[in-house]
Amino acid sequence: IFLIFVTFICSSLAQADCETNFLYAEKKYGIPNGYLRAISLTEVGLGETGKLRSWSFNIEGNSLYFRDKSDALRYLSKLDIENIDIGCMQVNKYWHQNNFVSIKEMLDPYQNIMYAAYFLKSQYIKTSSWEQSIKNYHSMNPKINSKYYKKVSRYLGR
Repeated sequence: IFLIFVTFICSSLAQADCETNFLYAEKKYGIPNGYLRAISLTEVGLGETGKLRSWSFNIEGNSLYFRDKSDALRYLSKLDIENIDIGCMQVNKYWHQNNFVSIKEMLDPYQNIMYAAYFLKSQYIKTSSWEQSIKNYHSMNPKINSKYYKKVSRYLGR
C-alpha cells in the first residue's frame, strides 16, 4: 500500500510542472526534442526557482504568475475574459477552450502541454515545416509570427 501511495504522489508531482512533460509529448507526437521547451521558454520564461512558470497567464499583454495551482485557479475563475493565454504553453482560451473539458484542465501542465503538442503537430501536418508550425503556433499573421519564431529559435538546441 505504501508503494502504491508513493507512486501516486510521485506521478502527481511529475505532472505538476512544465518540464516533466515535454519529452513524453514530443515523443508521442513526433516533435523534435526541445521544441516544446523552447516554445514554453519563449511564452512563460523561467521563474525565481529556475523552472518554467506552470501557473501563468497572459491577459492583453500582461503576464501574471502564481506560486501554485489553487491561487491560479481562484484568480482565473473570477475573470470574465476570453482572450487569455493559459499555462506552460500559453494556450489561448478563446481559440482552444473547446478542446478541454474545463478551464482547470486547460491550466493543468500535462493537459496544457499535450494539447500544445497536438496543435503543433497538426500545424506540421498542414505545412510540412517545423519552422512554419512554430510560427503558426503563435499566429497565422506573418508580420507577428516571424518575430515569434526568432525568439523561439534562440532556445532551440539548448
